[in-house]
Amino acid sequence: LLTMLCSALIIPKEVKAEEGFTGEHFRNESAVYNKVLARIAEDFSFYYLLFREGLVQTSKGYINKKGKITIPGEYEDLYPFNEGLAAVCKNGKWGYINKKGKEVIPFVYNYVHSFNEGFAAVSKDGKCGFINKKGKVVIPFVYDQTYFFFNGFGSVYKNGKYGIINTRGDIVAPLKYDSIIYFYEGLAVVNKDGKYGCIN
Repeated sequence: LLTMLCSALIIPKEVKAEEGFTGEHFRNESAVYNKVLARIAEDFSFYYLLFREGLVQTSKGYINKKGKITIPGEYEDLYPFNEGLAAVCKNGKWGYINKKGKEVIPFVYNYVHSFNEGFAAVSKDGKCGFINKKGKVVIPFVYDQTYFFFNGFGSVYKNGKYGIINTRGDIVAPLKYDSIIYFYEGLAVVNKDGKYGCIN
């Protein structure tokens, strides 16, 4: 993963300190050296070592593959861009911004996931549901946990059990499983009473 970042991030070998690149440390404080990079910013703390949609998030905001800040901002936490939007945390609340740095969904959520297939799982006032890219609640806040959609289906958790819903909010697999591992080729791997199997 680190090699992927270093090969993708094109920063001149000699970068002036005032441009922000003053050290060779990532967020985990382990030194990183690469022939492509002479210096990686010490005052840029990298949250993730992977570009998504041309940008990577840092402690100073989002930077592009030339090492330039395209979306400045001191956020408490940032997620990668997905489907044109990124989840960011500000003053203890989560919302979403676009690639111009504009707030498109207000900072009102306690926790969020990235958008996938046009929907994002979000948490508010102790309950979880789903919103669309306009910020409209499309699946009510009735679950204890929600996760992202994959191929039109998403796992949900309530009262100690997992189930599966579709993008209309219909329950397509009852909430009776101890865990739902993942979806793959139309099947979901589930666990019930210590035994594993697949459901469609």
